[in-house]
Amino acid sequence: MSDATRPRRLHLGLSISSAWTGGNAWRRPGSRVEDLNGAPLFLELARDAEQAGLDFVFRADGVGVEPEHLDRHPGGLLDPVPILAAISAVTSHIGLVGTASTSFSEPYNLARAFGTLDLVSDGRAGWNVVTSQTGERNFGKEQIPEHSERYERAGEFVEVVKALWASWPREAIVLDRATGRYADASRIRPIDHHGAFYSVAGPLNVPSSRQGAPVVFQAGASEDGRRLAARHADAIFAATPTAEVARELRDDLHARSAALGRERAPLVLPGLHAYIADTEAQAQALYREVRADDDIEDGFQRLERLFGISFRGFELDRPVPGEALPDISGVRFSQTHAERFRRLFVEERLSLRRVIFEHVLTGAGHWRVIGAPEQVAEWVAERFLAEADDGNVLIPGVYPESFRSFFDAVVPVLKERGLFPTEYHGTTLRDHLGLPRGGAEAAPVPVGASAAAERD
Repeated sequence: MSDATRPRRLHLGLSISSAWTGGNAWRRPGSRVEDLNGAPLFLELARDAEQAGLDFVFRADGVGVEPEHLDRHPGGLLDPVPILAAISAVTSHIGLVGTASTSFSEPYNLARAFGTLDLVSDGRAGWNVVTSQTGERNFGKEQIPEHSERYERAGEFVEVVKALWASWPREAIVLDRATGRYADASRIRPIDHHGAFYSVAGPLNVPSSRQGAPVVFQAGASEDGRRLAARHADAIFAATPTAEVARELRDDLHARSAALGRERAPLVLPGLHAYIADTEAQAQALYREVRADDDIEDGFQRLERLFGISFRGFELDRPVPGEALPDISGVRFSQTHAERFRRLFVEERLSLRRVIFEHVLTGAGHWRVIGAPEQVAEWVAERFLAEADDGNVLIPGVYPESFRSFFDAVVPVLKERGLFPTEYHGTTLRDHLGLPRGGAEAAPVPVGASAAAERD
């Protein structure tokens, strides 16, 4: 069935990456900040998300910590794979998506870790592909490669990982006790990859799961990120502060995927940074409370590190002129974030003050909503029905209000409207997302195919 004829349904995930401790939120009684460095809180959140019927939980990652940041804010991140493996033991349906960087790992190690997670969860794993912008000194490197090189390396990295996942299909296991034959060795093949960055023999030493291979997510919407997503991703997790940005991204990925001969484009699942309470007034009050002590100096430092220029000479209550911003292709760190903030200045005409307080310091440029459950459900439905996105990943602003309101009030409204299923149909993450089987049975996009179409 083609994308044009496949019935659409909304997809929903939950970020369990502690964004709800931002600003003053961690200081509130009952924030559970003391539980961030253990498993029980995340097991509880995943069980609640599964009870609500969400498609997956999503765990971000980072490979460093800034000690000065810890003076006033929680920081650090536990390794996603062990957390998701623990969650798999107390859930039976919800997908388990974890972030892992291509910058500081090897394809074989990563393929093995997520392949193992896919097996122990019985086909519920997903890998969110990122390239790192910091942390190089923790891995004996002097500096991060330029943006384009990071993505060249990432493209080959993903190719190798997918080939490894396909190298030992579970169907090769015969398990014939009578004849003493465990597996059909002819179906378990080396990948013998020799590329610009990696040489990997294979095969992987773990077989595939019931879903064939973990689902591949990709984070980032720069030009290089879009190329990577169009070729390899099943879904993209992106920050889209407006419906127009989301729609442009989705349309672009559909066009790129079609040019590559893919039968379907990646699902576009932007972050939904939500402050939800019983009424809009209560939600607004909650937002003001937790963001009251945001420091504009912190915003200046983040923008200046990203763009490589000083923002202190611009008027706070006017947009930064587009001609004053550097060319995005020359930005060393996140070109996705740089382009997002450029659009807010140039196209949305937001003032420097608003960009800092509403987007840089809050939600990292994700779509921010503040309102009652019925309002949030309507906003989510509106974007989905307008084909601006395929669903959202909830990034709760506050614990427990944002979680509970979303599970108990927003999702039921979406179910009543027929946009979100009332029960799980299948048990794998690919089932939930309407994706075909992965791995050896999938038809990969040939490496190097339609390169000219990708560049156009």
